[in-house]
Amino acid sequence: MQSTRRTLEALDLEPLLAQALRTWDEGSPSPAIIEWEVAPDGTAQGRPSLREADSSDEAGVFELEFVSEGVKLRLSQEACHREVYMPRRPSRHIATLGPWETVRVVLNGKADWPSGRFYYVQDYHVVVCDNRSPERLRTERLLDLQEDLI
Repeated sequence: MQSTRRTLEALDLEPLLAQALRTWDEGSPSPAIIEWEVAPDGTAQGRPSLREADSSDEAGVFELEFVSEGVKLRLSQEACHREVYMPRRPSRHIATLGPWETVRVVLNGKADWPSGRFYYVQDYHVVVCDNRSPERLRTERLLDLQEDLI
């Protein structure tokens, strides 16, 4: 989407999460990763992608490690470069999330192409779910990792 906005509004995750979880049922693999592209206005784009997760896996710009206390979430330098190009961001631990904990990570970047310079903003929401339904999601943590692009 073309825009001059530097940030995106927070999404109402609960309706999206409920819809995504309907694709995951008793016969689905566990643990699993559900990825879904969402427009800036919060509308879902296409259908969610569901796949079985390995004990160490990747999704978006993250490396995931499933451990007894939840999921260790790590920002991947290589994946960030694929998604938002420059500047390079070092790989680093973001959080260890337990069931129904959420984190939002905002990244920006730029790339020079023959047709001109393009700027990117990517907004990632990560939610760790289990088989118990919460009354509501825990408060989302925001990590704004945008860089000065000048």
